[in-house]
Parts: sequence; C-alpha cells; structure tokens
Amino acid sequence: MIGHTFNALKIHLPLDILLVEDEASDARLTEAALCEADIEYEMHRLRDGCEVLPFLSRLGKYQGERTPDIMFLDLSLPAKDGFEVLSDLAGQPGRFSDLPIIILTGDEHCAFLKRSYGLYIAEYMTKPCTAKKLRAAIAAIRGTFSGSARRWRS
Repeated sequence: MIGHTFNALKIHLPLDILLVEDEASDARLTEAALCEADIEYEMHRLRDGCEVLPFLSRLGKYQGERTPDIMFLDLSLPAKDGFEVLSDLAGQPGRFSDLPIIILTGDEHCAFLKRSYGLYIAEYMTKPCTAKKLRAAIAAIRGTFSGSARRWRS
C-alpha cells in the first residue's frame, strides 16, 4: 500500500484507491499525478483484471482489505481486460454501482463508456494521468457523493 498526504479537495482522507494497471511506468505516472494534485491516499495496485472481483469481494488473499473509495481501471490488461472487468462488475446488480470508476486509456474515443454498463463511471482519462485531470475527476466525484454514506464529504 502506498500513501501520501494533503486534503485540498476536503475529502475524508486518506482516499482508498484501487489502481488496476499492468504497466509499471503508467502506475508510477498515476502516483506522481496524485502526489502533484496534493491528494492524501492509500493505494492498492492490481496488475490484472482477473484480480478485481476477488479484491472487491475480499476473497482469498484479499480478506481483510478495505473497500476502495474509487477505482482507476486501465482498459488494456493481460488475461482479463478492463471491458471484461466492467462486465463482471455490472453482472453484480447493485453491489458495485456506487463505486466510482475512472477509466484509464490511451484511446481518446472512449467517452461512451461513461454511460455504459450501469456502473458509476465517473470519468475517463487518456494516459498519462496529470494532476489537473485527477483534481477535476475527484472534485466531480466529491460533488456527486457528498452527503452519501461513502467517504466523499465536505
């Protein structure tokens, strides 16, 4: 788990982030953008889409893990790609519908995903992640979730 500090967006912190990214360089860039955005966080990184449902369900080696506040999901993953992960999550009606998902992709034409799968796809970001993109996405999520049972409070 990785953690950093500061609460510029007044989110109850630290923000628990699940990063699903197989490329170490992209993971480092995402982490650097989070640091630059001054967001306090703790991050778990999964390198394959096959690990997402067990992690979120706290099965096997993931027993005792906390439920993330947000998931960053790369679409291009080995074994099970991001589209298959979204399909798996959508196949669990109501269970993951309040988990904000930020799609990470190299494809600028994935905006249609925001309205797909019946999940809360908060944003899609073309790689590399930047502090500006992350701040905007998290601020938008905070506005949507303020007052909810989740940790997105003013």
